[in-house]
Amino acid sequence: MGPDARVKALMEAFQRVAPDPGKLLVAVVSRSEPAAPLARLVAGGARNFILRSTGRGAIPLPDAEVDVVVADLPSPADLAAACDEVARVLKPGGHLILAAPGEPQALRDALSAGGVAQPDLRPAGEHPSAGWLATGRREAREFAPSSGCIICGAGNPIGLHVRFWGSGRRAWTKVKPGTAYEGWQGVLHGGIVTALLDDAMWYGIHQATGSVTLTAELTVRYRRPASADDLLTAGGELVRQRGRIYESAAQLFAGDGSVLAEATAKFMAAPPGIRERL
Repeated sequence: MGPDARVKALMEAFQRVAPDPGKLLVAVVSRSEPAAPLARLVAGGARNFILRSTGRGAIPLPDAEVDVVVADLPSPADLAAACDEVARVLKPGGHLILAAPGEPQALRDALSAGGVAQPDLRPAGEHPSAGWLATGRREAREFAPSSGCIICGAGNPIGLHVRFWGSGRRAWTKVKPGTAYEGWQGVLHGGIVTALLDDAMWYGIHQATGSVTLTAELTVRYRRPASADDLLTAGGELVRQRGRIYESAAQLFAGDGSVLAEATAKFMAAPPGIRERL
């Protein structure tokens, strides 16, 4: 009775927020193949993703990619990480419709940390095994650009001029660099890849804490070449803070949602003399 009630609650909530789903990009996320009502939603044009893990890139989509996520998570191994990953792929203002077990306050806190502030929670069915139905919208803000940065500086004549967005503990940008930034023909230079990841982590820390920081240590794993002409997404976030040290992680996604590069880094709080210049 629990699973059937949960799926019914998901579909009813979807119909409320998306009366004309043909105009929206919709993702269905589950721990297994979707139940029949959700499967019909997939057949109607939504994309189906099975959440086999809860790490970044577990849903093979870039950040801020879809209008609606319908997520059925009856037994996530890590509820907070699963909520973070589900919220990550929502556009600013996008709708999240999620069913999951557990304590309601823990679910509310996990969604708020992912940027879905003040979600509405109600029982997904009469039986406790149905869990909770959570609905809400992803809140985000656009950061003002810096002046001289080669990645985000509005005043740099040879820069990429990207704009970063922040939500929850994460920040991201979308950019199509162009051949002016290639290394090998058609391939984005590895230094630009690293710089995008570095900036994404900086903004992720700033989004989460408001702190102004400097990179102290950075490690990049290049998984495959990035096309200079592809629409790329760089996303980064604060992992933990230890005193004046901020540990962070970031990913660079291709337009098809595959992960091109990953980075981890340690940042340190900027001293006052430098902070005012950033």
